[in-house]
Amino acid sequence: MLWGMSSKSGTKTALLVIVSLIVIAAAAGATYYWQHKKVNNLSNQATTLQGQVNNLNKQVSSLKGKLPTSSSPSQSTNSANGLVKDSYDTVLTYEQQHPGVSQAEINTIKSNMTTGLYNWLTASIKSPGADPILCAQAVPASVSVSDGSTSGGNLTVLVTESFGTSTSTVTTTVNLSSNKLASITCPQ
Repeated sequence: MLWGMSSKSGTKTALLVIVSLIVIAAAAGATYYWQHKKVNNLSNQATTLQGQVNNLNKQVSSLKGKLPTSSSPSQSTNSANGLVKDSYDTVLTYEQQHPGVSQAEINTIKSNMTTGLYNWLTASIKSPGADPILCAQAVPASVSVSDGSTSGGNLTVLVTESFGTSTSTVTTTVNLSSNKLASITCPQ
């Protein structure tokens, strides 16, 4: 007798307990199998995704040499135009505070120009006449810049100087590899 029960009812109870244990074991086994299968599926999906990521990385690597760099024409143009505009704005501000061309004026933008242009401008101020940067004897009220053409690694930037009712256009060349002012050509 089991727990004070008759042998018939004890057998039924024992059988019920055994069947319950078998059902619980089967349920646990099925849950384990299902979870294991789920983990394997997720693992396979992760492997597939990792393969796709690796393929995309290879494609990106192969494109790196073909993508525009910081010296692409549009970026260089924007940078060159900004360099010219900033240089001319600096010279205008200096001229408004210190009228008359001087070495100090040229030095305010020395870091923005090639050595050749710096030397040419320094030599130019020794002879009387127009300011070799502004190409004028008067100080313009404002300047604006626009693209000219690109040739041999240089970008021509047109500087339009406004003198109230009239304008004048100075041609400035920027060396794109050094991003420095390379020449200034005054209008004739």
